[in-house]
Amino acid sequence: MFEAIEIIKKLFGSRGKDVKHEGTYFKLESTRLWTMPDEPPPIYIATAGPVTAKKTGMYANGLITVGAEENRE
Repeated sequence: MFEAIEIIKKLFGSRGKDVKHEGTYFKLESTRLWTMPDEPPPIYIATAGPVTAKKTGMYANGLITVGAEENRE
């Protein structure tokens, strides 16, 4: 999942130029987004434990969890 997020960020950061990627699970030889939004969409990940939550904080814009109090700061 985290490698997929890395690819998504590369695609939106490329501003319509070709992107290449070779990782553990994905290989892109020449890929691009032909239409770009004004701003990249935020990426939120659902997590259930502290290890995944910590890694999520490094890759995503937000965290989705069940049972935690809402924090809007």
